Amino acid sequence: MIKERRKGEMCDDTTAGRSDPHGKNGLCATLNGEIPRYPYLCLDHIKMGLIRSGKVDFTAEEDEKITEYMWPIITGIVKTAIENEQNMIVEGCYIPEEWCNDFTPEEMTQIRYLCLVMSEDYIKKNYQSILNHADVIEKRKQDDGISMEYLIEENQKMYQKCITHDYECYVINDTYHIDYSL
Repeated sequence: MIKERRKGEMCDDTTAGRSDPHGKNGLCATLNGEIPRYPYLCLDHIKMGLIRSGKVDFTAEEDEKITEYMWPIITGIVKTAIENEQNMIVEGCYIPEEWCNDFTPEEMTQIRYLCLVMSEDYIKKNYQSILNHADVIEKRKQDDGISMEYLIEENQKMYQKCITHDYECYVINDTYHIDYSL
């Protein structure tokens, strides 16, 4: 997130719920983090660190509790990066719907938010491929509980949230090729 001459973004992967089981935003953040050499903050890693530390009483599946607990911390990290004029990409599904209310108008000029959403047609045509690439960035246990219907519903919800709040949204329709510059 950061100055006009330095740009960063927040990548929201709530489109799949349950920590982006198909890895599309982790890939987005990793590529955006590696290509322009911007560091990225993976919210899933922070979540698991908190859980494994024993300092919190939620499980990995309790997204609302996790978001409520982590968001003030993440907000502080983002504000610190802005103050220090540092680039940073924040990636994860623990970004609340009305995240922008926690930043001043001046801070908002330094933040770029992007949400990746898969279209219904894309999911139907590529469902097995989505499952096959769920762990493209980080190796995860296979999640057989993700149905095509669930993916369609969650992506449609996220798309509607983007429309409602006028958030930038990259819709994956035909091929999963992100040509996006910061």
